[in-house]
Amino acid sequence: LGPEHGSTRNAIYNMGNRRLKQKKIDEAEVFVDESIEKHTRVLGEDHPGTVYSIELLAELRTAQGRTEEAEPLFQKVIDKRTEQLGPDHPDTLHAIERLNAARTGEVGSDEKDAQTSEKPS
Repeated sequence: LGPEHGSTRNAIYNMGNRRLKQKKIDEAEVFVDESIEKHTRVLGEDHPGTVYSIELLAELRTAQGRTEEAEPLFQKVIDKRTEQLGPDHPDTLHAIERLNAARTGEVGSDEKDAQTSEKPS
């Protein structure tokens, strides 16, 4: 398939997501960084797959206690989704919820976090 094929990019994203959920932060970071790089290069920064990768980086930064870095990433995701999907779309609302959770310190896995699995294309 190749290193930049959609299935390869999705597998990289999913590995980062899984490692994050397993609290294997250092391993997750490698996959998340690669996911963003590949999605951005192949699809552009406005593509939904890239936006999901950015959201995953925001989740990672939150898990690392780096909320000041996570907040602008979540805001970028919210802005892109509002523009592309509308303000009331479930993915937009989910990003808003995650930003608020990061700001209030209510981090952790919830049912909606599982929705981010297998989203990028």
